[in-house]
Amino acid sequence: MITNPMLLTFIFSIALINIAIYCLGTLLEHLKVHTVQKTSFYKFGILIQLLSPVLLLSLLFFSWKPIEITINNDTPLIGTPNKSNYLTPNEFDWMQFFLFLYSAAVSVQIIILFLSYIRTKLSLRNAKPLKRGLHLIWADNNFHGPFCFGLIRPKIYFPNLILDNWSDEYFEIAHTHESHHAKNHDPLWKLLSLIVRSLLFFLPTAHLIHRKFQFEIENFCDFKTLEETKCGVKKYGNLLLDLAQIPHNNSLLTTSINDTTLKRRIIEMKSRKIHRPILRTIMCTLCFSIASIAIASASGITKKKEQYDISAEIFINNEKVAKTRVGAIQHRASSVVITTENGEKIETEFIAYDQTIPDSNKDGIRIDVDLRYIKSNKIYRYNPSIVTHPNKEATIEVGDTPNNFLYKMKVVVSRI
Repeated sequence: MITNPMLLTFIFSIALINIAIYCLGTLLEHLKVHTVQKTSFYKFGILIQLLSPVLLLSLLFFSWKPIEITINNDTPLIGTPNKSNYLTPNEFDWMQFFLFLYSAAVSVQIIILFLSYIRTKLSLRNAKPLKRGLHLIWADNNFHGPFCFGLIRPKIYFPNLILDNWSDEYFEIAHTHESHHAKNHDPLWKLLSLIVRSLLFFLPTAHLIHRKFQFEIENFCDFKTLEETKCGVKKYGNLLLDLAQIPHNNSLLTTSINDTTLKRRIIEMKSRKIHRPILRTIMCTLCFSIASIAIASASGITKKKEQYDISAEIFINNEKVAKTRVGAIQHRASSVVITTENGEKIETEFIAYDQTIPDSNKDGIRIDVDLRYIKSNKIYRYNPSIVTHPNKEATIEVGDTPNNFLYKMKVVVSRI
């Protein structure tokens, strides 16, 4: 079961992973590691962050255990994992409020990414395929410098103005650069990096990592272009300076040779870098270890679970219908299903966990209840809760006059 506290802890765990990736990536830069290793490290970090929810759900799934319930009559009882969170009536849940704001902010940024993709896709609808030499490209005047776009099958686009005025040598250099973006599926990786940045919009390192990653994928293609074309740093640098005069494509999801990091890229091409694949492997291993510990902590499987002995008497319209005793683990829900002689069905799901008693600062136990009253194929739902002292009887009561329904549960909770 994923509760609001667990979800909030998970978000901060992802933030911790992001900070670790930034620190390890910065260390690789200071050690003058080659762009090939840095690019692969950042891609590994992006995957780790995006797959973290899958890891969390897997840990929760395999950590669930059946809950045993005993009863002194024939009322059927079912123990199940909890599938819902609870908001106590007349009590403002700040945690849920902040999670709502976070979800809204992330949704807005994801929508912006989607609209950027649609806008770019529409602007390229009139592009025509063109073969220059041995290369198939797409040409139009509706965009500026050469770039690569497409998530599954990326294509290379050139404006007609450049095709008309550039020499074959300059065209070959620029095409080689963009072809490496296409081979590496860099537009897709850029989208994944933007999604991570959107999820961690409140974290400065998320924005810095995206900039570093964007720089490294351009730097990687610069390196491969120099290696394949043998054009030399001077001629390639002159090409980049010429392209700097062309307006930059504003789409978030394109990879463009004339991006905003030309000066840094030229300096990077002239500097000496060292291939350190072993160091890259060590950093990836550290990153994975940190992620595993953070996600395991968020899931709660590394913590010692508080266990409770819960005794409850259930009354419907002042008539005692069931008595239960549950050995439960905190944040694990149990269900009681009662069918009356009139065919009415009362499903009661409750969950217990530690919480300080309001106005007293004493150690207490909170019980959240999800009550579903089924009558004439209609479902009435109530969500009461109570914070009680251990080993003392407390009463949870729900009354519904129009439906002639009164539910009462007398409960005693103690820690095991």
